[in-house]
Amino acid sequence: MYSGKEFLSQYTVQQIMNGRFNRLCFERYCGITEHILRQIIEDWVECKKEVPDYFFHELGDVNVELILSGIPNIICRSQNLWTLTNSKDQTGCIYIYGDEFRLYTK
Repeated sequence: MYSGKEFLSQYTVQQIMNGRFNRLCFERYCGITEHILRQIIEDWVECKKEVPDYFFHELGDVNVELILSGIPNIICRSQNLWTLTNSKDQTGCIYIYGDEFRLYTK
């Protein structure tokens, strides 16, 4: 698990996008944008990336509509929780609350 500044001082956002992680956690501002969050979701839905557990904190105000609009097979479970399936029929969960974003698989 990596967190915040010490991780980003060693890696770029592109390396994060291309990396394979079992768990990725940022507890400080990390430069991850809504477009990058959406790309992570799209990559998981298309089975281009495995995402066991990604958690980002201190993102600022997150535009949920921008992130989730048009994502296939997504079901809103509550105000802050959605489930979705990827092309391998695996189930994932997205949790967005305030400045937090989490994508994890069941």
